[in-house]
Amino acid sequence: MIDQLVQSYFALMVNPTCAFYHQIPDGSYRTTYGKICLTDIERHLHGDLTIGFPNIDSSGDCKWCCFDDDNIRVPGTLGHLEKLECYLREQ
Repeated sequence: MIDQLVQSYFALMVNPTCAFYHQIPDGSYRTTYGKICLTDIERHLHGDLTIGFPNIDSSGDCKWCCFDDDNIRVPGTLGHLEKLECYLREQ
């Protein structure tokens, strides 16, 4: 099952580029040039590696969108994401 999840994630999130972003210990991100492998995706899904991908496809269109909130432990912030989710589902 994890193989199918990794392949689905790869197909949806990874663009046909030669660059991706990886998080370094200070919390910032660096661009890595080269191909991402399915093992890296699996490590990311397990929480062992923090990586990101450009959301623009080869045609210049937005392939996906992500709303990230690293402050989920702050009271009231999750409510904002839930409100956004409800709003977007209604559209």
